[in-house]
Amino acid sequence: MIEDIRATVKDAFVYGLGNLSVKLIGFVLLPLYLQRLTPADYGVLGLLEVTTQVLVQLFGLELYQALMRWYWDPDHRHQQRAMFFTVLVFLSGVVILLTLGLLPLTEKISGWLFRSKNYDFLVRLMLLSVALQVVTLIPSTLLRVQSKPGLYSVTHILNLSVSLGLTIFFIVSLGMKVEGIYLAQIAGYVFNLLILSGFIVRQIEWRFEGKLLKAMLKYSLPFVASSVAGMFLVLADRYILNYFGGLADVGVYSLGFKISNTIKVLIISSVQLAIYPIMFKMVDQPHARRFYSKVMTYLTFGTMIFILGVSLYGREIVKFFTGNRAYWEAFRIIPLLCFSILFGMLKDTATIGLAIVKKTQLIASLIVAMSLLNIGLNILLIPHYQALGAALAALLTQMLFFGAMLYFAQRHYPVPYEIAKIFKMIIVAGGMVGLSFGMGGWPLLLRIGSKLGLIILYPIALYFWRFYEPIEQLRLREIWKKWRHIRAWKTNLNQLFESKNEEGNHA
Repeated sequence: MIEDIRATVKDAFVYGLGNLSVKLIGFVLLPLYLQRLTPADYGVLGLLEVTTQVLVQLFGLELYQALMRWYWDPDHRHQQRAMFFTVLVFLSGVVILLTLGLLPLTEKISGWLFRSKNYDFLVRLMLLSVALQVVTLIPSTLLRVQSKPGLYSVTHILNLSVSLGLTIFFIVSLGMKVEGIYLAQIAGYVFNLLILSGFIVRQIEWRFEGKLLKAMLKYSLPFVASSVAGMFLVLADRYILNYFGGLADVGVYSLGFKISNTIKVLIISSVQLAIYPIMFKMVDQPHARRFYSKVMTYLTFGTMIFILGVSLYGREIVKFFTGNRAYWEAFRIIPLLCFSILFGMLKDTATIGLAIVKKTQLIASLIVAMSLLNIGLNILLIPHYQALGAALAALLTQMLFFGAMLYFAQRHYPVPYEIAKIFKMIIVAGGMVGLSFGMGGWPLLLRIGSKLGLIILYPIALYFWRFYEPIEQLRLREIWKKWRHIRAWKTNLNQLFESKNEEGNHA
């Protein structure tokens, strides 16, 4: 099992390079956005971004989930290339039809989103961006399924580099606002398809498998409702904030969410990109359930370090990126959003049991129920607490969602999760975040140093709470000896990539 974990960490590291580029570009652009966009403009961008995510789930029919589940199925391995061709052609047709059908309705969509028809051109750009994103998602999924994190990351970095350069050009040189951001995204997706075109052609067999597609759709369609409901679980707060407040409130909340969501994109998503294909491959192995358990524990431990960093330094991060005081209140919601992301990750990890036994309808039902709960909490809390109420609703919903998902998953596919350890980590970290709020009036350098001290104390506090097993203590000492000298990092990284290349050659 140790080798499986090491392989996962290596893949996650490479996927992380691609995801790191996403956040680096986001952070490079964030000061530009906050300088050139008012909170209301940034609120428009926030609403368009969340609507984009919802439409991607609808247009894509969650077929990438079916591709991931079916690709390595022993009964269908002889159809892998035809399967990829079938999904790619079918989804391309779907997005073309849906996009053409919605283009005449852009004024109505603009009025529904922004209570104004003046944003219809932005809605058109959003629809085109959605269509291209759905098409690029299929070859990207195949790269994950085939465990090609290097090519996956390179293509994403190149795509985002094009988007970065064009975004700066459109906003700075041409004086555009949100429309420049979406034009740059569209160009990036087109470029991504061009550089992946050779890979796509090599992976297809020109045969449409209608019967196989029907079976894959039967598996994936329950995920569509659940995924859209899941999107609203995370994103409905922006719509409700706009209704009870305004675009400026959405802009402030979107800034706090973007900073907090760095943890999900950089850490959680990177590991999930690497781990989910491995989890499905390991279903019939004797140590699979212990592996799933350790994934939850170790991912929580690693994620919590970053949650502490972002939560403790939220005030400093917000002020670093903008001198506009209208945005500064975003720091108050960052810890709540960070912990809601943690519980969302725990929920996603617990879901693997239901996915293995193909209980997709149960997953969908849980997501819909929790989405309705989240909408209710937002409607209850936002009128009284605005952005803080939205963040609190997100945290409460994700906590309850994790509990419900864990309960049902354990009934159908029991896994010995280390729940006591999970809550030890949450309690220690939560206490440290609470302490940091008392440092708000301290001098800057003292505040920064004290918060760093809290982060360093986090694993030490867990040690005195008997958190680590003997084998884990041994591994930690080995890691410390190997990586404590900065001059050895180059050698260690070379060894890491050489071993990864050897595994790829053997595969």
